[in-house]
Amino acid sequence: MSDAFSVFVKERVRQSCDGYPEVIGECVSLKEILKAYNRWCVYAKAKKIDYKDLEQLANHHFGESKTAKYYHLRVFMDDEDLEEFDKEHTKDKPVEDARLAYYTKENTALKCEIAALKEELKKQEEQAAKILYRANDTIIRLKIANAKRDYQVSKALELLNSSVSPESNTSPLQTQDD
Repeated sequence: MSDAFSVFVKERVRQSCDGYPEVIGECVSLKEILKAYNRWCVYAKAKKIDYKDLEQLANHHFGESKTAKYYHLRVFMDDEDLEEFDKEHTKDKPVEDARLAYYTKENTALKCEIAALKEELKKQEEQAAKILYRANDTIIRLKIANAKRDYQVSKALELLNSSVSPESNTSPLQTQDD
């Protein structure tokens, strides 16, 4: 069973550690590997294996995975896709090129994340500006209401002061019978 899986890996899987920098940063799920393996079994007349056995073999070949995802490899469903990939691959490129490809992908992902964060920040700034505008509008309305109240109070005081005659020193509230 392990021998069949080893042949499958050789025939249908390309890994970055084998000199394929194009697959750096790629991710393949265990379900995708199982699907490709089962298709390969029909072609190679090999025995199919269940999910648990495949998981053990994949962990052995590609490294332990708790999420059932394997990184820096590509699985091919058929010979045509594999042949096309093999024609275009750059197997003998230096390791620096592989690192550059990986960091370029990482850089692109980070740029996308930064753009999303900038968009979120812009939305939050717009929302804060609206709140500030409403707060300023409320403050202005309160100042106008206070000014009206102060004006009304001053008018009432003027009216009250004008109704008190300075000669008699009596207020209109006092009666003459006192």
